[in-house]
Amino acid sequence: MLDEDPQHNGTRCAQAEAWVPPYVAMAAAGALWSVMLAFEMRVFVIAGSVSQWYFAPVHSPTQGTTLRALGHAAGASFGTLCFASLVRRPAPSPPPCSGLALRV
Repeated sequence: MLDEDPQHNGTRCAQAEAWVPPYVAMAAAGALWSVMLAFEMRVFVIAGSVSQWYFAPVHSPTQGTTLRALGHAAGASFGTLCFASLVRRPAPSPPPCSGLALRV
């Protein structure tokens, strides 16, 4: 919205409407939530694939474990992943080694 500014000899200046700042804040929160959901789904799919491979009977084919885990992530567990991505914060980096290593 452009209004004339009486202090600056009738020049026009742009002002944001009242709905713009809350919209930008909600869009940023939604984008952050979507990124966190993608990270949660990545962890879920990797864990599901590894567990299906690990607990498979010996000499059984393990093709399709990733797609099956992705199906579980996008299906029955999607709500849980959405909630987890909302409440989980990014993991902190591990502390540096103190130099005291156990000797065997």
